[in-house]
Amino acid sequence: MTDKLKCSVGVFAYNEEKQIEAMLQSLLDQSCDKIQISEILVMSSGSTDRTNEIVAELMKSCAKIKLHNSSVRAGKAAAINEFLGLAQEKIVVIANADTRLTPTCIEHLILPLQDNSTGMTGGHAVPINPDRSFTEKAAKWLWALHHQIALMSPKLGELIALRRDIVDQIDHSTAVDEASIEYLMLKKHKHIVYVPEAILYNCVPRKFSDFICQRRRINVGHLKLKKQHRYRVSTLSTHRVLKAVWQSGLVFHPLQFLYLAFCESLARTLARFDIVRGRNHHIWKMVGSTKSFKS
Repeated sequence: MTDKLKCSVGVFAYNEEKQIEAMLQSLLDQSCDKIQISEILVMSSGSTDRTNEIVAELMKSCAKIKLHNSSVRAGKAAAINEFLGLAQEKIVVIANADTRLTPTCIEHLILPLQDNSTGMTGGHAVPINPDRSFTEKAAKWLWALHHQIALMSPKLGELIALRRDIVDQIDHSTAVDEASIEYLMLKKHKHIVYVPEAILYNCVPRKFSDFICQRRRINVGHLKLKKQHRYRVSTLSTHRVLKAVWQSGLVFHPLQFLYLAFCESLARTLARFDIVRGRNHHIWKMVGSTKSFKS
């Protein structure tokens, strides 16, 4: 009988009292036939709401769950570095507290790491917002584009797994942790794999200002990677983007296409100003409208 692949899961939280219990429950409900979740470390960075209390209550009934509470909010990248130092297993999962996982998500995510040439895998984020506003529709289309692009050339985000012996630290000032890990893995000649079957649910911004804020921060991170390391994430390829626009069907929704193009152009313009001014976004403003799964 083949030994199960063991992993440590890190759940990264800042003021996630609305989401943390459901996220942890989705982890506890995982169907693990070929893998084993050894521990779940909740990395709470400067939370001031009931996040820590909720996790502490869950710990009473589940020894796997552990809380690492930092009183100082130093950014997600810094929290990831702490997690990589604390994790017991060589394979680690990095998850956001404001997502929920389908029952087979972690198993699908981990299994490609049986191949030693693979250093990193990423899940398939599916927004569950209702189509109430132009912004929500546009943001959902953006994730659809990311899915199509990732099928062509992996671009990972929201949920990843990696080998801790390949990458044990990342740039603490990065605003795009997954893309930074992609760069490090490829630099060390390890494959990165997009796993479309590893489905998780998230919420996209409901408001225009939140959407621009989120995209601005991400674009700053991508531009910084490009400037410092000459690494371009696959979503910066015009050819792939246009191909994804066609494959996703967005081309047949011209108003949504134009709105999304306007939002992304504005976010990239603002990001370029931030790069010139030396403004970093590694400690980013919380995007409140993405924090509720309620319609």
